[in-house]
Amino acid sequence: MKDKYSSAERISRLFSDQSIDRIPFMPGLSMFSGIFSKLKPQEFFLDEKKMYESQKLTNQLFSSDSEPSFDLPGWMGMDLGVSVSLS
Repeated sequence: MKDKYSSAERISRLFSDQSIDRIPFMPGLSMFSGIFSKLKPQEFFLDEKKMYESQKLTNQLFSSDSEPSFDLPGWMGMDLGVSVSLS
């Protein structure tokens, strides 16, 4: 066993029933990242670049095993590649 695994290695080993270095940490950061980055909700949810960068920074600072994701207010998940029009 290595001293430290990457997130991908850790998750893969977990699902393969192999030993891991620590319990995976995968919080739902979403708007927490926006608040942490001092973004207003409109900026966070309607600007995909700001949403991505704020989640990426928060994941790095808190050593999260999750990846940035795109969602809408109210926790309605979206797959990448989907376009949404708000009017």
